[in-house]
Amino acid sequence: MSDKNNRKYFTGPIRGGKEKILLAEDNESVRILTRDMHREYGYTVIEASDGEEALNKFNVHRDAISLIILDVIMPKKNGKEVLHKAREIQPGIKVIFTSGYPADLIQKEGIIEKGLNIIIKPYPQQVLPQKIRELLDH
Repeated sequence: MSDKNNRKYFTGPIRGGKEKILLAEDNESVRILTRDMHREYGYTVIEASDGEEALNKFNVHRDAISLIILDVIMPKKNGKEVLHKAREIQPGIKVIFTSGYPADLIQKEGIIEKGLNIIIKPYPQQVLPQKIRELLDH
């Protein structure tokens, strides 16, 4: 299945894991919902409410973090800036961007590089956990 915002919906059972995820989302209600959902799947979720806090927490937990979920537009540092700094520390870190802006606008404006994983909000509940597992398994 697909829609105009998220190219494809994932189907099948959702598998969780024990990995540690850094979640950077400035919208508190979205962050809490996302955190709680992924904790139910067994992940340890470290939260950040802006880009600067995300980098600070990444520095503290860098050896344990398997994946970063970054809102594209956040206060203090945007998702692209956070990813750039995180990859200076850990070049192979896996990342998923989320945004309420259309993907074509984000890429057109150069906010994130083409080819990176982006999920457009709002998205069906199963999309993010399926994408997380897919990236962690590869």
